[in-house]
Amino acid sequence: MNTGDNYEAQDLRSNFVRFTILFSLNNSIFTTPVVLAPTLLDITAGYWGNALYHFSSCIAALLLGPWIVKTIGLKRTIVCGMATSTYYVALFAAVVYNASLNTGQAVQTRSRFMAFSLGSIFGGLASGTLWTAQGGYFACTAELLAGQIVTPRGKILSSLSGTFAAVHIGTDVGGRLLWTLLHTVGVTHTTIALAFAFVGLVSMLAMAFVFDLKSPFGRVETERSVRRLASSDVPDAASTIGLWKDPVVFLIAGLSATWGFSAAFVFGEISVDFTKADLGTYAVTLFAAFSDTVALVSSLLIKKFDVRLGEALFVVIGALSFFMIGILSLWGGRAWALWRLLSIYTLQGIGRAVHETTNKAMFVDFFPTEFVGAFGNLVLQSSLASALCFIVGYFCDGVALLSTILVCTAFLTPVTYFLALLLRKKQKQNLVRHRWSGNTVDDMGQRSTGVTGRESLASDSGTFVQLGNVK
Repeated sequence: MNTGDNYEAQDLRSNFVRFTILFSLNNSIFTTPVVLAPTLLDITAGYWGNALYHFSSCIAALLLGPWIVKTIGLKRTIVCGMATSTYYVALFAAVVYNASLNTGQAVQTRSRFMAFSLGSIFGGLASGTLWTAQGGYFACTAELLAGQIVTPRGKILSSLSGTFAAVHIGTDVGGRLLWTLLHTVGVTHTTIALAFAFVGLVSMLAMAFVFDLKSPFGRVETERSVRRLASSDVPDAASTIGLWKDPVVFLIAGLSATWGFSAAFVFGEISVDFTKADLGTYAVTLFAAFSDTVALVSSLLIKKFDVRLGEALFVVIGALSFFMIGILSLWGGRAWALWRLLSIYTLQGIGRAVHETTNKAMFVDFFPTEFVGAFGNLVLQSSLASALCFIVGYFCDGVALLSTILVCTAFLTPVTYFLALLLRKKQKQNLVRHRWSGNTVDDMGQRSTGVTGRESLASDSGTFVQLGNVK
């Protein structure tokens, strides 16, 4: 089967657009139920279901996703994940139908809790696996393009991440608005969920026709790995846990974790206690669509200016957006004016745009040859933060504690990011020092300093190491 090597750059770009559309359609049909679960179901089922969803996503990102990708490849992993997510939406439809009967019997409530919890576990496993594989597919496309066109790698990453974010967020907007419109004209939530499950099934089947890409690094990985030092700090390829040997993966976790916590906070606590309570259930998906629209416009602007202005500025903008969500949530207690809700959903959209563009490109940039493990860590960080937010929100009545946590994590995000840049610079200097002291790049290992790779430095033997553009 083709790996992408036999295609021209234009073919790879067209394939990436097709992949992005199908992936985004499938993702939209099962993230909308995640947003609606706390408002359509009782608090216990909704909050704990979403907590289990995100914890399962952590497990998938930590262990399951990288292993499945290594076993069956990126494309097959994505197809399997899409099938599982479609099952989650179908089960959500059944649970919502059961809730609509409103019998009030304890056995019915327990049945809904058990059924939705089971579905949430499957949905979380699908989400963690899908996003891990998506990161690999994204990075493979970037590397294959970099080998065919004379364009800086950073510009390729920015272009692909901008394209993906625009399509991905755009389908989310469409999905939220469609759900709101159909329910407004009288279609039941159960029927809408079943229709969404059908769309998920179609997108899964269509995904079989995209390219089956494989990493260009795979051709040299085996022979290089046998020459690495036994004491090397090199993380295992495509391993989420392996990257924990490098502290940089924790230093750049700020945006991922803050985004995950903020998303659960806004679409959980605020949506249930304020948006739904003050405006009705229809407003939950309507405000979610509004937030996604802001994210779509913001991602297009980031795509245009990212390379010119640099990722550091957008990291600060994203962190500041989440910081202000926490401040606005603390300010005014429960006296929530409409403008304040609009401000919070607007800031959430801006923060999401930075997460979908700059943050994802940054992970590939810092770990160009370990992209599956890097994206596994990204999913792990955001999912764990979301799960913790739902659990804390369930046991703690009120927004004060959650807002304080959000403010603190957002404040620390730029600080740890710049520390990561300094550490990478030091690692690069150490590599160069070892090279000129007599050790070859092969002796040091291809990935021993990790490395934000916007450039490749060739050694005398022809073996390359991603050294990156230290800012």
